Amino acid sequence: MPSTSPSKTPEIVVPSGAAVSNIFGIACGASGSLNPITGISRLNATFMPLMYEGLFSINETYEAEPLLCERFTKEENTYVFYLNKDARFSDGSQLTAHDVVYSLKLAMSESSLYADRLKHVVYVAALGDDSVKVELDRNLGRFELLLDIPIIKKDTGSLVFPIGTGAYTCVEGEDERYLKANSDWWQKKAKPFSRIELIDAPEADLLINYFETGVIGMVANDPTATDPVVFGGDYEEWSYNTSIMYYLGVNAGEGPFRDAETRRMLTFAVDREFICEAEMLRYADPAVLPVNPSSSLYNSEIAGKYGFSLSAFADKLAAAGYDESNPLEVNFIVNSENTFKSAVANRIAEDLRTMGVTVNLRELKWDDYLKALSKGDFDIYLAEVRMTSDFDPSALISKEGALNYGKYSSDEMQALLDAYLSADKETIREAADALYRKIAEEAPIIPILFKRSLVMARRGLISGIEPLQSNIFNELKR
Repeated sequence: MPSTSPSKTPEIVVPSGAAVSNIFGIACGASGSLNPITGISRLNATFMPLMYEGLFSINETYEAEPLLCERFTKEENTYVFYLNKDARFSDGSQLTAHDVVYSLKLAMSESSLYADRLKHVVYVAALGDDSVKVELDRNLGRFELLLDIPIIKKDTGSLVFPIGTGAYTCVEGEDERYLKANSDWWQKKAKPFSRIELIDAPEADLLINYFETGVIGMVANDPTATDPVVFGGDYEEWSYNTSIMYYLGVNAGEGPFRDAETRRMLTFAVDREFICEAEMLRYADPAVLPVNPSSSLYNSEIAGKYGFSLSAFADKLAAAGYDESNPLEVNFIVNSENTFKSAVANRIAEDLRTMGVTVNLRELKWDDYLKALSKGDFDIYLAEVRMTSDFDPSALISKEGALNYGKYSSDEMQALLDAYLSADKETIREAADALYRKIAEEAPIIPILFKRSLVMARRGLISGIEPLQSNIFNELKR
């Protein structure tokens, strides 16, 4: 959160007396952990892909691409991953199955950033030096999509800078901390900068100052965050897809939206295109289905049947028995602390009102918002969720889902969800179509959009970049 009063700008140590224009600096938190698995600093997590790599990487269409893993086999709930024999750590040692087992077990611990995505892992072990066996408590057909988890060398997790396989290593001196290009990087790809300065910028005003004065050359930015950082100066920007979804949650247990027919009509009242353009400032992509539109699983034919149409909404409203003498009344809640969410909710509420719906929109502080959700004190609510790369909607629509505040329950939906999670690359499209069609028909949630985030760099500092949610430095070129 930006400071309410200016902070004194600490001195920056510029290497070898170089001019600011000749260095490439990125922000870090000096007090934050640099362990890529258990670290909790969001700022430091941004540059971890420069030093660490996973078994797989996730591309812009949310498909897994082999990285430290060369190939894998699957039999029911058991996976065997065969490692890339060329992969080496920055200290020159070869990557082994024991390193992977160590990293995955660390990732399964309660202190890990990745514990939830590995919750179905019940057993992990090395099969010799070059393969790893993982057993799950259920069938996950695309488990590889969850394995972009950083791999570190065995027994280095307690070090300030665990040893990784990436293009850079972290060096700390008495007065400076920086990333040094790994000249023996196993991928043999060009590294655009031989040295990257890590600039301590724990507060937003410092980050802005350093970026605008050129000390920090490149930053990641969420322009629709609750407290967005606004930068000035001469810079270029690149946007990229995220798995962060805005959606309407619906109270399926009580109130006017207990039946699917009435819930389903809400999708026609949401002008997603306008919302992304005007309320989200183009930093979002409209979505009718709970999967990013850049994914091959997004079925435009299904989505097209449930897009914005006030005439369709009016017809279904009348069919449900609502009119001027018997108006539909909707209790709508949203967290007031994010101006973008508030704007989206107000736009939806206004469109509903133009159709004769009585909308009581309550903009609540976070604690009050959570209380209302837990008590079921709503008919609909606007929310945001960061989905995993397999776009598993279990938390939102399964009976015991942690985010199923609307108390939706359906055995048929659960069966389709299980089939979706079990499907592999060959069968996922059919399973996804069946699940997404059912979600659109039953409408336990109403997807609205997926957010986009930004990479910003001083003009002329880099010639190109293809940022990804999991690696904003992807294809960085000087």
